[in-house]
Amino acid sequence: FENVLEDVGLTADMAKSLSSPRLIVDLSNVKFVGSAFLGRCILLQRVLQEREGGRFALANLNSFCTAAFSVAKLDTVLAIYPTTTDALAALKGP
Repeated sequence: FENVLEDVGLTADMAKSLSSPRLIVDLSNVKFVGSAFLGRCILLQRVLQEREGGRFALANLNSFCTAAFSVAKLDTVLAIYPTTTDALAALKGP
């Protein structure tokens, strides 16, 4: 799990150097998310939104993950889609 969090940090660093970065995190194989991951999602969103055209989305959350984002009120802040296809369609826009 720590490696995943490190990868998220590296992704945020990389996004800072990209033009119009768009990122979808597919959580279809994730059974549990904790507060550290929730915080990293906020970091990614902030970093990506600071870049012109930058967008961030989550997709394929199971019911536990959906509840975790909801309890933390992050479902009102982050773009969450039922499928990766839905997220791709939403992030294709300008």
